[in-house]
Formats: sequence, structure tokens, C-alpha cells
Amino acid sequence: MTAGTSTLPPAAGPITPPPARRPAGPLLRPAPQPVGTRFVPRAGGDGYDPVPLYTHDLLFPQEGDDVVTNDNHNRCYLYLYSALRRVLAGRPGARVFADHRVDFQVPGLQPLGPDVTVLVGTAGEWNPLHGTFPVKTYGGRPALVVEVTSPSTRELDVDDKFDLYHRAGVGVYLLADVPPGGDPPRMEVDGYEWSVEGYRRMGWDADGTVWVPELGVGFRPDGLRLVVIGPNRQPVPDSDELAAEVDQLLADLRAAEAAVGRAAAERDAAAAERDAAAAERDAAAAERDAAAAERDRATRALHAEQQRAAELEAELRRLRGDNT
Repeated sequence: MTAGTSTLPPAAGPITPPPARRPAGPLLRPAPQPVGTRFVPRAGGDGYDPVPLYTHDLLFPQEGDDVVTNDNHNRCYLYLYSALRRVLAGRPGARVFADHRVDFQVPGLQPLGPDVTVLVGTAGEWNPLHGTFPVKTYGGRPALVVEVTSPSTRELDVDDKFDLYHRAGVGVYLLADVPPGGDPPRMEVDGYEWSVEGYRRMGWDADGTVWVPELGVGFRPDGLRLVVIGPNRQPVPDSDELAAEVDQLLADLRAAEAAVGRAAAERDAAAAERDAAAAERDAAAAERDAAAAERDRATRALHAEQQRAAELEAELRRLRGDNT
């Protein structure tokens, strides 16, 4: 391999020679059937004609190429794109592209179309409606490229693209591969770090995670998925997992609101009971006051009657001449 115009520093460690650049798994011959369609201008400029794309045509994509892929491939690279955008959102100059044509602006190297590209150090406003990103024009450097293999194009990812990405100066080439013949099929992940002589194979954590130190992220295979591990060493959820988390948060919020409502109702009921008890106490006190007033009135009336009776008795004795 040649270093092209890349200026990345060499890395320590053994260099992976071309025949051993990829773990076990047979390479496929060029697909006998087209894997996509490209629309080329007609002679004279009157419209476009569709032409079939075969495996090796995909090494150097053109804007507007229509390539057929499988569902697992789509799910993987779209998740990687979303997860890496979320993880790197706060990093100035970092850009993440998915299935996007990238011009590394290396002499003699045509633009490539990685599944996922992470650039660092970019500056300036980019028009997202444009289909090819010129790396050096924006002051960027390719820190990471991820390729998710598909059966029809696997040979490009595990062979041809090593030299192309090395010439482009890609710091880490990450290969997410489902080798043929697996029962059940499972994804494997291998990372390759740039050095002057070529790519050298990176190591794994005990749980199979390959870390990209420059970005502070890791990649761990899980069945047919490749999971992004964030700087907090926790998996970055995919859209389904995020939706489930949101649904759970909403359910928890509704449960909390219901609990607050129940507590408020219980407080209101307790307050009503206290008010009712106070009203009963007030009514009882009023009854006691009324009874006391009635007793006072009766006592006064009795005393008045007793006095009147004494007066009448005295008058009767006087009339009788009873001076005793």
C-alpha cells in the first residue's frame, strides 16, 4: 500500500499485510446480476438513460446512483449515522455523513461513498442539498469510516477499500461484517488504524468493543447489529429504543401525575373531613350555648315566679290582718 498524500502520523504495532486485512470468510466473485442503476446523460443532452451497476462500479459512486441493499444493512448504517451524530453533537468541527459521496481531495483518488464517514476539524457552512462533500475545502480530516458489508458487495469492503481509504488518510477503517456461512449469522467488528506502511489491526475490549480514542466512542457487535458505545461506556439507543424510553418516560409521567392527583384528592377529602368535624364541633358548641342560655332563662323565670309568689303570699296575709 502507499500512503498517498496523507500526513497522518505512523502508529506503533505490527502492520497488517494485505492478505490478512480481514478475518475469515470467503470473498465473493463480482455479482453476475446488477446491484443498482446509474442514470447517464444521453448523447446530445436529451435526457438520461439507465445503465446497470455491478459490484466494482460501486467503488466510485456518482451522485444519484440507485443501489439496492438489504434491510439489515440499512438499519445498521442508519443507526450508526444517528448514534454518532448524537454522540458528537457537541464537538465543534465534527461532521457525520451516511451513504454520502465524499471527495477526500487526494490527487488520483476519485470520490468514494462510505456507509458512514466521520470528519473532524471542518469549518464553514455546508449546503446539505449538495451530494459530494469536499473534505479539504472545509479544512476537514477523515477520522473514521465504517463499512457495513452486504453479500453482493462484501468483497469491496474487505479488500479493495483498504487501499482506497488508506490513500484518503482515513484514521480508522471500521469493518462491520457478517461473514458468509454463519449459523446463525452474526456480525463481527474489526478496526484498522492508519499508519505509514498500511493499516494495522486494532484490539478489542473483553466484551468485543473496538474503541476509536480520537472520537471517544466504541463499537460492539450484538447479533446482527453494531452498537455504538458512548464516552460514558453505555450503549447509544437506536430509534426504537429511544421511542420505548420516551414511551416509558411518558407512562412514568402519567403515573406520577395520577399519583399527584390521588394525593391531592386524598388531601382534599381529609380537609373536607376536618371541615365537617369542625362544623360538627361548632354545631355542638352552639347547641351547648343554646342549652346554657335556656337554663339561664328558666332559672331567671323560676326566681321571678318565686319572688312573685312570696309577694302574693305577703299581700294575702296583710288582707287577713295577719301581722305575724
